[in-house]
Amino acid sequence: MADRFADQEAVYAREIAGLPYSENWVGLSAINAMASFGKTKEMFQAAHEEARQIAELLREAHGEFERLRNLLRSVVAEAEAAGMKISAEEGRATADPAKVDNMYFNDPQYQQQLRSAETAWTEDINRYVQAIIDYDSGLRVSLEHMAEESRVFGELGSGESGGHDRIALGMAVELARRISSGDASAEDIEKLEIILAGQRDENGQYEVEFAQEFMDELGADSLVLLANSISPSGAADSSSNGIQEDLAQLVAGAMVKGDDSRFYDRWMLELDQVGRDDHPNGPDGMRVRGYQTFVTLLQHGSGYEEYFLHDLGDQIIAAEDYAQGGDPGIWRVDIDRLGEDGEWFANDPLDSLLGIMSQQPDVATTYLDPGQNGENEPGAARLQYLLGDDGRNWNVLTHERPIDGEPVSITFPVEDPAGKTGLGLALEAATTGRLPDTSAESFGYHTIEQARIMDSVIEMLDGDDGRADIVLADDSYANLRDPLNRALADYTADTFNILSGQSDHAYSGGSTYVDSEGRGRLGGSTSQVIRMLRGVSGEVDDYKRLYDAQLAYSTEQLVALPDAEYIDGSMETWNEWSVTSRAIGEVMGTMNGVGADMILDGRDMAIGEINDTARYAYHGFGAPITGIPFIGDTSQRLLDAYLYEWSKPMIEEVDIHTRNENSAANDAADTNLVNLYRAWAESAGYGEGDAGRVHFDAASGEAVQSRAVGRDRAMTALRN
Repeated sequence: MADRFADQEAVYAREIAGLPYSENWVGLSAINAMASFGKTKEMFQAAHEEARQIAELLREAHGEFERLRNLLRSVVAEAEAAGMKISAEEGRATADPAKVDNMYFNDPQYQQQLRSAETAWTEDINRYVQAIIDYDSGLRVSLEHMAEESRVFGELGSGESGGHDRIALGMAVELARRISSGDASAEDIEKLEIILAGQRDENGQYEVEFAQEFMDELGADSLVLLANSISPSGAADSSSNGIQEDLAQLVAGAMVKGDDSRFYDRWMLELDQVGRDDHPNGPDGMRVRGYQTFVTLLQHGSGYEEYFLHDLGDQIIAAEDYAQGGDPGIWRVDIDRLGEDGEWFANDPLDSLLGIMSQQPDVATTYLDPGQNGENEPGAARLQYLLGDDGRNWNVLTHERPIDGEPVSITFPVEDPAGKTGLGLALEAATTGRLPDTSAESFGYHTIEQARIMDSVIEMLDGDDGRADIVLADDSYANLRDPLNRALADYTADTFNILSGQSDHAYSGGSTYVDSEGRGRLGGSTSQVIRMLRGVSGEVDDYKRLYDAQLAYSTEQLVALPDAEYIDGSMETWNEWSVTSRAIGEVMGTMNGVGADMILDGRDMAIGEINDTARYAYHGFGAPITGIPFIGDTSQRLLDAYLYEWSKPMIEEVDIHTRNENSAANDAADTNLVNLYRAWAESAGYGEGDAGRVHFDAASGEAVQSRAVGRDRAMTALRN
């Protein structure tokens, strides 16, 4: 088409355009014809150029459509090879009975794996389909833009378009500026969302060049105004989070250093100024700080570079830390104006940013790792700032209260009811290396960096005067308790060793260390760990999670022991059984003591509440509590056969303590231990009267004798 316009231009120039210049045509009409014919010639030239640009754009689009189509075909082929049938209409993957053995196809346990596989393949296919749809929509907007800007072969044809990406970039920046200034329509927002979605690749990411040019041309100030405008409280009519997600992913794509960090350094510097300034269109029309808006936006994205989140966190701390010249009250907004539905807004940008880090556990770990050099390490300073007595001022909201009998009111700072939520999640992720509220594949595997953070948290919360249980009971720490409870359940292998005295540092405390298998291990003292376990056991389920974790780990220790047949004639084997059983008795006795203290305190639970959920088997009655590492099949069978009443030993310990009879037997606790060993014997194939059953009975006696040691240790740590 472009060549045809060029041919027609040549014909026109040869046969028409030169006529006014001939000797036969003179006067005013000739002069007017010269201008008119020249304009027509320019239109031919512009049409030729515009047709060339459109052709280039369509060729570019054809290549991209082919690439995306081939990727889609490839993933469909992979799904079919994996035993799936793919519906042509919906792209839904379902297991193909012809490719799956009937024995497995009808197995209830395998059914769950099949459903998970079907969902995963369907999501993968839909991701590629959506990439094609988004690219097609973005291309349509670019072509419409080219047509609108043509001006009868004028403006567009006069210059290079640069292809689809350049057109999309120019339109996106123009629309973003219009929206940020408050002059946009709903159509503008929809068009911007289409353009930005069309620029993502099949993995939902933006090219670095596009993302950086967009952010460079828009600027940090306009990005903040744009984010405020499209927020739930903004002036723009936006009903979708899609554009917020697009902008967040643009930030993720742009904030990289690569071989040249000039853009990154420049933008972070600009952001620091804009982040401290206040801007309009916050919740309820409030003026809010740029960092609050920026972190609110980031909550819609993922996959940020580690150094970006670290640098951003440090800049936010510097903005609020008095010791660094910051303003501790910089983020304060009125709690009433924030409203009950204000959770979407990152009014505390540091805490919200820590929540974002929790979704990238390695980032959280490197940010909070205190390192080996104590206070000289950045992570140690951050932990001290976040958890130390002389650290951060968590009063990030204000509350206005009238004075009785006076026509005035006073405004005073208060803590956010959601305060420390992000910190708690970040600590859980940083200490476990996993996303919050997920279970580990097994007990006891942590890096030294993860263990150092957990050790530091215990040290800081317990302090020199041993008060972790008291500190964590305070309402200010309410949002730390659940995440730290789940994290401590993940450290059951360490706490078991410490509570049973098997750790080298159990009684004196000490720093973390790397064991013979290269794992990071806690070095806290028994009393510290007891107070920490108590501190994070504010609710029945919290305590139950820790109790079940210790019980599950105990069964792992039992089933790992040599078979009973090897005990006869082998003192070494019996010693192994005996040491393990004494350790189990001490640990379960400690947990009974922790539970009893919860009732004695009267601040967390009543006996009636405990009895509401009292009879509970690990995988028997009711659903298992999340957050406990998975255990092996042999241990699972043991637990399935072991029904225990976990509440009775707690209540009986309360009665013993109330009567001041600390040496008295706790029949319920002893019965639980005896039943555990009976279940172990039976799951190992040793019934009543079988040879070797006597060894299980003797081992349970060792556990029962040691239980009181753990109970007494817990009561001493918590009530003296």
